[in-house]
Amino acid sequence: MGIEQKTVSGRTETSDGPIPHFIWNGIQCPVKVQVSEKENSRGELVRTVVMRDASAGYLPVPLYRDGCLVFALPGGGEICPSMRKSA
Repeated sequence: MGIEQKTVSGRTETSDGPIPHFIWNGIQCPVKVQVSEKENSRGELVRTVVMRDASAGYLPVPLYRDGCLVFALPGGGEICPSMRKSA
């Protein structure tokens, strides 16, 4: 089960601003967003999208790994092209 993301014309609105989808073999791959996991009082794992206040309201926080944006691939995979987060 995937995380719902607000997408507009091939981009995802995030707390870092709109991030265009990565094109991989002709497929648009949206950026992945950060998810927190906690156990509730019944011992069930609950996943929540991490949100941050931005000028446009609360938006999902994009997922970075080693300074590189992570994009979702079909079938649950992911790819980190050489796009680096600016310091």
